Amino acid sequence: MIFCGLIPFLASADAISTSTVSVTGNSSLVKNTMYPIDLVPAKASLVSQNVLAVGLAMIMVALVFFGRITIFFPVVLIVWAFQIIFLIGLGWILAAANVIFRDLQQVIGLVVLILMMVSPIAYTVDMIPASMQTILGLNPLYYFIISYQELAFFGRIPPTEVYLPMIVISVLTFAVGAWFFGRLKPAFSDHV
Repeated sequence: MIFCGLIPFLASADAISTSTVSVTGNSSLVKNTMYPIDLVPAKASLVSQNVLAVGLAMIMVALVFFGRITIFFPVVLIVWAFQIIFLIGLGWILAAANVIFRDLQQVIGLVVLILMMVSPIAYTVDMIPASMQTILGLNPLYYFIISYQELAFFGRIPPTEVYLPMIVISVLTFAVGAWFFGRLKPAFSDHV
């Protein structure tokens, strides 16, 4: 169960860290008018998914080996797609903000550490008091981690209160990220 939650978290943490510095770390691409700079944070988010791909393959092998794989396991691919959409949108927001606020890249390590502590990696939702579950719902990674654990470890479809917010958060973050990155993109060449 821990592995089912840790792998998506590690992929997300890597995407967050690398996409934050993706624009400032590629100043030559920013000044190249022919290259669509929007692809740089998206590429950072996509490359970080190697961790998740290998982890999911290991989980699938273990589930087959122990005879615990269910017909719901392929739904993991849908959760993964929404996680990628979320991470690309978040990557656009963080990369654009890091161009203006350079200290953001220093804060991200601490934010990722806090996210790890408040993500249900080593514990189930049942272990959390009802009063604290609302606070956990503020963590967007909570919905992805719970979905992976439900599908892979418990062999069931995540409940509606998990997958609906996951879809909404993913689509909204992608849309806001695209808008935010587009608005700040003209200022990149002055600040990089």
